Amino acid sequence: MDAAHRRLVTALEGLHPGTFVILEYEKETPWDPRPYAQCAREVEGWYCDVVSQSYLPRESWPIDELALRRAGWLLPDDETANWRQGAVSARIAAERLVQGLRAGRLCPDPEAFSCRGGTFPSGPDGGEPVPPPDYSSMLQAA
Repeated sequence: MDAAHRRLVTALEGLHPGTFVILEYEKETPWDPRPYAQCAREVEGWYCDVVSQSYLPRESWPIDELALRRAGWLLPDDETANWRQGAVSARIAAERLVQGLRAGRLCPDPEAFSCRGGTFPSGPDGGEPVPPPDYSSMLQAA
């Protein structure tokens, strides 16, 4: 496991229910959006997803659906628009995010990944999100 991967594990270990991390491929491209994977902390584990063709069409960025299916990702459906799967640990979640982007969304350069965190709104009207921790420093080389 390389240093960037270990820092992603650390960022995911710091999540609590209601928070998430987005891993985005920041390779210079003339267009947006860029490929991303995200992970949210749930009470009993981590929920991972990789952007699907609904938000990033294959004409904009290639996708290898067979690689995603072979790696255990569930297909997008009417209720969940992205590829998804659970994880029982931060280490497994980090591996799934990285491999989902590398093999599934064909993002070969792990040095081009950036990470940011956030919180889900709460309260009866959506509420105000709490400022998220700064995960970007966790992904920078030590």
